[in-house]
Amino acid sequence: MGSMESIFFTDIFGKAGKGIPTLFAIPLLYLIRHHFKEIKDLDFGMMLFLSIASLTGLAVIFVV
Repeated sequence: MGSMESIFFTDIFGKAGKGIPTLFAIPLLYLIRHHFKEIKDLDFGMMLFLSIASLTGLAVIFVV
């Protein structure tokens, strides 16, 4: 991701924001690569995991 995204995430989430682009970049690249294929179980599971992980991460960041 570009530097603007990293700065944006760091401004919002503080030090935890530096790891967000790295954490989600590889799985999201995988999902984009397989976008035009059928949604298989692995893709669905990865999308479900990323959505749950992002919501949990946001809750932890803002609550703690």
